[in-house]
Amino acid sequence: MKSISLNNEPYRLLFSCGVVSGVLGLVLWVLFQADYLPFYPKQSHANIMYFGFLWSFVAGFLMTAIPKMTGTPLANAFEITTAMVLVGLQIIVNFLNLVPISIFVFLLQTAFVISFVGRRFILKRHIPFEGFVFIPFAFLQPLLAIGLFYFYENPSLTTFYRLAGEAFILNLVLGLGTRLVPVLSRVPNSLSPDQKADKNNFVVMAALAILLNVSFIVQTFFSETIGVALRLLLIGYISLKYFKILSKVTTKSFVGFGLRCGIVFILSSYVILLFQPTQVIAVQHLLYIGGFVLITFMVGTRVMLAHGGQSLDYETSSSRIGGVALLLGLTSLLRLFAGSNTMGWLMQAGILFFILAMLVWFHKFLKILNSNR
Repeated sequence: MKSISLNNEPYRLLFSCGVVSGVLGLVLWVLFQADYLPFYPKQSHANIMYFGFLWSFVAGFLMTAIPKMTGTPLANAFEITTAMVLVGLQIIVNFLNLVPISIFVFLLQTAFVISFVGRRFILKRHIPFEGFVFIPFAFLQPLLAIGLFYFYENPSLTTFYRLAGEAFILNLVLGLGTRLVPVLSRVPNSLSPDQKADKNNFVVMAALAILLNVSFIVQTFFSETIGVALRLLLIGYISLKYFKILSKVTTKSFVGFGLRCGIVFILSSYVILLFQPTQVIAVQHLLYIGGFVLITFMVGTRVMLAHGGQSLDYETSSSRIGGVALLLGLTSLLRLFAGSNTMGWLMQAGILFFILAMLVWFHKFLKILNSNR
């Protein structure tokens, strides 16, 4: 039986941390609704879900994939342990409702990932494919958010989460997705992440990355409507040209279907925000759950299969993955319809479906880990 090497596969522990964080982030609302929590958990919940749950998956993916894509040293035990400790700190300080400390921990998390990725790119001086030009922007936005929070005269948590959460994740989704989405969707003639990029495409991709991040600046400091509209047009263009969401596929798969549904949810959230700007919180959950979380679990499925030595036929044959996508889709819609009502049955059903989706996915994840022991 093979032993699991902590040094080789960061995703094994960090994906697990992510699922645990996600469950605990939702438990906050359960405790609040049952009158066991002495504070309103809006910010603490958001921090755990972005900086605990999603960050664990992002760090797990990058720390596993970047060394292999660049041919640089794999993550070592100290780096993996550091990432896990930072996630643990996020959970602790947010259960204590220490939001400013949580933001400081997120600064440490951001610095850690920048150091991990930056040192390996400096060592190799090689960018795997053109979509990687989005990654520097992905880390600049959280730094801007943290700077505004600590040094701006009247810091806005709305602005902080827009830049540190939404902009951070969206840069990664659009940048890495230019290669991952068509490949995982099984679009014919798609380039895999390890294939050499066309240098001419770097200029175009850099321009798209700049426009995306300008849209957040415009929305924050000038015009909400123009910023959202610009972002919607840009994502729509990337979805058609690079994600190829309307292209035929060689083989239908649950993962490919889930990815395309996630992209549709992202686009839909911005469309709704344009016409219903007062429903910000509800629409943000449509973006987060139906878009970011659904895409995260679909990409995470490929990671656990490929690095776990499993057949990729699971993506086409397993109704489990389809069930996870369905549960997350329903969760996002229930939360959208719940609006500002955080105490009703829609909210409770959404929490139940979200937790169920994570546990269904995690059950398979654990089975693959155990099969490689």
